[in-house]
Amino acid sequence: MAAKVDWDAARAELVPLLADGLPYAEIARRLGLTYSAVNFRVGFLGLTHLRQCGRKGRGPNHVASNLITEALGTEYAPKVKKERIKRSCSRCRAPFVAESRFLFRCAPCRRVAE
Repeated sequence: MAAKVDWDAARAELVPLLADGLPYAEIARRLGLTYSAVNFRVGFLGLTHLRQCGRKGRGPNHVASNLITEALGTEYAPKVKKERIKRSCSRCRAPFVAESRFLFRCAPCRRVAE
């Protein structure tokens, strides 16, 4: 079984190396880890490789988490909106609005036991 990882120590090791803009392969070589281990730790700790965040009109060192926060207007994910799909009932052919993609019968037809 693998040794337990001290995630605070792992974060302290990774943050300066990522801030220097080193590729994962170089970080792995310096820390004595595999490329996959570095990739997992960066993702698990929620860190971002700063050089990957370049977009048109943005500086190359823009942090990706700020891109998400900026797009949503908050740091929290938005609530999922209810689906509203216009359908015709598969039983009586009456038009209705389904609140789920799994509904194919209107409310009165769903209430009737078959």
